[in-house]
Amino acid sequence: MSETSELNEKICLGVLPANEGTRLKSLLATKDIEIVLLFNHATCTSGCRGSGTVELWAHKNDLDEIVKTFSVEKLRLLDGLEFDPEIINQVYDPSQEAAICPACGTKFSTSLGECPDCGLGFSLPKSAENPDGQS
Repeated sequence: MSETSELNEKICLGVLPANEGTRLKSLLATKDIEIVLLFNHATCTSGCRGSGTVELWAHKNDLDEIVKTFSVEKLRLLDGLEFDPEIINQVYDPSQEAAICPACGTKFSTSLGECPDCGLGFSLPKSAENPDGQS
């Protein structure tokens, strides 16, 4: 079977640094899940040994087990870190009454323009600060 027809039965899981793709391929192999790494020759240097990017391809039938494995792996990687992944997703919206600082998680009034706890500054685009363009 040609590589192209094999890929038709597979799905691309994503593009990763080559060393991370190799690590995940090894991890999934312990669960009898076959992963195909396709190297991006545009980002490859020295045969892609630790540099460049790869596409991770897997059989569609393995997707449920891959998702479970990646979820466990994500928890393992975040374990012990004082990090709340929900905080980093916060967006400063000056039209709202309050915001949550994406750096430290403090809730504060958007009228302040900076986090009172860690000092992270939030500024409006020039057009929003001064819509008339006057100083």
